[in-house]
Amino acid sequence: MGHVALRDSLARRASDQRRYDGPVRLAGDAVGGHPARAKVRRTWRGLYPMTPDGSPIVGWSRDLEGYALAVGMCGQGFMLGPGVGALVSRLVRKQLCAADDETLTSRS
Repeated sequence: MGHVALRDSLARRASDQRRYDGPVRLAGDAVGGHPARAKVRRTWRGLYPMTPDGSPIVGWSRDLEGYALAVGMCGQGFMLGPGVGALVSRLVRKQLCAADDETLTSRS
């Protein structure tokens, strides 16, 4: 039983290494490094904070007065961050436009 788990773990690690070999090689080339010697030091696996439909939760909390939410972006925060930040800024300043109202109500 222990041998199977170890073999699976080693196979997964080898698979992770192969998956990252191409990007590591490109990164090494870009900075003038030695990509043949580059190794992936760690990978990440785990849960993402996301909603069932994949849409972030943006708006005022129903349970805590004055608390604005901008959560559940499932690792897409870097991409969605500027737009969500602008929307939350208008929300907090009470300067929402009609398109903002539509965006917030269409997802609630």
